[in-house]
Amino acid sequence: MELANSTIELILIVLILLVITLAFRLIISFKKQQKLSTKITVLQSEKNQFEHMIETVSDIIYSANIQGEFTYLNDTVESITGYRKEEILGTKFQDIIEKSHVKRIEKAFSDHFEKGLKQSQHELMIKRKDGSTLWVGQKVTSIFNKDNPKQIDGFYGIVRDINDKKQLSLKLSKEEKTLRQITETLNDVFYLFNIEKNKYEYISPNCNNILGASRNSFYENNNFIDTLIHPEDLILTTNAQKNLKNGIAYDIDFRIISNDEIKWINEKSFPILNKHGELVLNSGICRDITGFKLAQEVIDLQNEEISSSIQYAKNLQDAVLPSSERLLKIVPDSFIFFNPKNIVSGDFYVVDQIRTNEGLSLPTLIVGDCTGHGVPGAVLSLMCNVLVRESFSRTEVNSPAEALDFVRNRLIAFLCAHEEQIINDGMDIAFCVLNKAKNQLYFAGAYISCVIIRDNRIIEYKGDRQHVGYTRNPKPFINHIIDIEKGDCVFLFTDGYTDQFGGERNKKYSKKRLHQLLLDNKHLPMKQISKRLEEEFKAWKNDYEQIDDVTFLGIRID
Repeated sequence: MELANSTIELILIVLILLVITLAFRLIISFKKQQKLSTKITVLQSEKNQFEHMIETVSDIIYSANIQGEFTYLNDTVESITGYRKEEILGTKFQDIIEKSHVKRIEKAFSDHFEKGLKQSQHELMIKRKDGSTLWVGQKVTSIFNKDNPKQIDGFYGIVRDINDKKQLSLKLSKEEKTLRQITETLNDVFYLFNIEKNKYEYISPNCNNILGASRNSFYENNNFIDTLIHPEDLILTTNAQKNLKNGIAYDIDFRIISNDEIKWINEKSFPILNKHGELVLNSGICRDITGFKLAQEVIDLQNEEISSSIQYAKNLQDAVLPSSERLLKIVPDSFIFFNPKNIVSGDFYVVDQIRTNEGLSLPTLIVGDCTGHGVPGAVLSLMCNVLVRESFSRTEVNSPAEALDFVRNRLIAFLCAHEEQIINDGMDIAFCVLNKAKNQLYFAGAYISCVIIRDNRIIEYKGDRQHVGYTRNPKPFINHIIDIEKGDCVFLFTDGYTDQFGGERNKKYSKKRLHQLLLDNKHLPMKQISKRLEEEFKAWKNDYEQIDDVTFLGIRID
């Protein structure tokens, strides 16, 4: 009986132990189940986050089988292509690629199979649903079989919209090509020099024609140009290069010796700075100016000869124009303001004593303005000056008007020697003879007036409205006999003064303004009136160009 009880107790103990063991196992299993459930929850959350990320990125993410059929597409496909993903799933990539790009992309996928490529990148153009095209960049990754690592089961792909970037790149490429074509077809040599690397990055092919050296000569030797420069110009080019390193552009002319021939080169070089303001490159243009320099030498020689000729003409003109001392000797209170537009003048003046048929010696004052100015005007002024003086000695000439008639006839005979060629050139003139004994002034004019200031009045005797030269209907010039009084101021002047543009509004000075100036200064000695006239003319003209020769003669009757 006791044995039976012991056996029962033992069985109970074993059963209790089994129950406890089972309980422990159940507890452990429950905890494992809890951990697994937590992991599943975390993984599901991460999966959801990953799927959300894939669906919201700005790039297209897709998968495709080995036939090229899309098996997965994220929602971004619609914003880029215009197609809903349901419309593309199951179709092949060739269906949305622009026709001209299909073969190239097929070849790219074939390389994955043939070469076992893990990844490839390429740019292509796709067709959008609305018919437009779009440049995209694609990155393709092979999906290898787990059991057979060499076998490809499909592809993952990421597609990005690069249309704006590509269009800009194509535009820049086109502009670069155009610029390169220009640099290669123009006669100038263009270059780009990398200062940091101390080497030429580019030099146009025509360097062989212009500089007498191949492109390789410059690429292989960064100082090659120095070997060509004429020894006398090395200091010039060296200093220019030093200035460039300090950020100063240069524009210089120098000589090179190329194939035993001296050439003149003009080089313009410009510094190029990076975003930090550091000098990194310089670009330049070299031009063959040998022809220009040779022409310039000829021009300089011709200019020197012309200048000598003009100076000789000026010496002749100065020789025939009376001095201020001569004027003061004949009329003590007087002045002459003579201001040519150029070195030589088309204006002239005469101050002399004319002897009458009665044997009287009378002061003669003449101001002339010949057609043109500069050298042509000076030639005509010398001729007219001689003809006017010739009239002094002609016995048949007894008045200023007759003198102008005489000069006109002689001038026409000179200028119109050939009937088929008529020259209309001539002169405007004021011709005055002073007879102090009779207190009279004899005047004749052609477009130039004789202005007298008496007290506070302007008295103007106008010249005839015809010039001294060829006209179709010439009339005899009118002779004016003017009674004069002591203190009268007499002025003769060409139109160069009144016609001068200037002032605040760039207008003509005008006769009215001149008359007022003379009235305001009539009380001054003639020498000071001359000074005022000169100051006023300079102030009015200021920086404007002088338009004509200016001659102004004034006397006071004593």
